[in-house]
Amino acid sequence: KVESRNIIDILVETGLAKSKSEAKRLIEQGGVKVNETKISNFEFQISNSCVINIGRRFTKINVN
Repeated sequence: KVESRNIIDILVETGLAKSKSEAKRLIEQGGVKVNETKISNFEFQISNSCVINIGRRFTKINVN
């Protein structure tokens, strides 16, 4: 479970990105998918359970 709803913070919190700048770079390059939908907006908010993919890595997220 994660507390934040912002995609950048979630990527760092879960360890999918090492830093916020790496998370932004991954989004800019089109490498981040939420429930199989490519994310291009840094302000994307997670509202409920989802699966986040970065290349072959993925994690299931539950937002409080």
